Amino acid sequence: MTLYSQEPDAKHYIPACQSNGLWEKAQCHMEAGYCWCVQEKTGDPIPGTATYRVRPDCSFENDREMKDCPFETKRRFLVDLMGDLTEERKKALLAENSKNNVGPEDNLSLRETVARWKLKNLDTNNNRVLDRKEWRPLRRTTLKNRKYPRKCRRNFVRYCDEDDNKRITFEEWKSCLGLNDRLGLSPENNFNSLPLNPKRKGKNPFVDQLT
Repeated sequence: MTLYSQEPDAKHYIPACQSNGLWEKAQCHMEAGYCWCVQEKTGDPIPGTATYRVRPDCSFENDREMKDCPFETKRRFLVDLMGDLTEERKKALLAENSKNNVGPEDNLSLRETVARWKLKNLDTNNNRVLDRKEWRPLRRTTLKNRKYPRKCRRNFVRYCDEDDNKRITFEEWKSCLGLNDRLGLSPENNFNSLPLNPKRKGKNPFVDQLT
């Protein structure tokens, strides 16, 4: 099985296992070119860890905890939240008949572009910091989405305020959205970033399972 799992011409995904019977933390489908992190005991994919043509660093010992929002649940929540913020920005720009591209800004990933846009949208006094009263619209709109785990959405803002000073800086905002989670990769491959394969047509079959 080990030989097959490392065979670059293999058409099927063969799991990689450790000598003690546990799953390898990083799994790759050589033919498709996608890799992702899994739970060692179960082999379940960890949301937001898929990469393309690069083996991810699946060490999460320093991952900051969110109260009552377990690791895997938190990562799925952040993936869904960023997806919704991305769609929110797109709709807002189209509604304004904006000439701005709905894609990423120059020299920024799409995720960071979206994070900057949302911070600016919430920052009514333009001081590049979210004060407590500026959190309220986020809690009353986006974070009201019932598809999000209740305790994750309730504790998200508190999680963002790392130093507990009732203010969220842009660096704290980026951190709590997962933008600083690079998986040991280059910036374009950060959390939940799946580069496009120019030879592939149609929907990427890995997206629903791995992001």
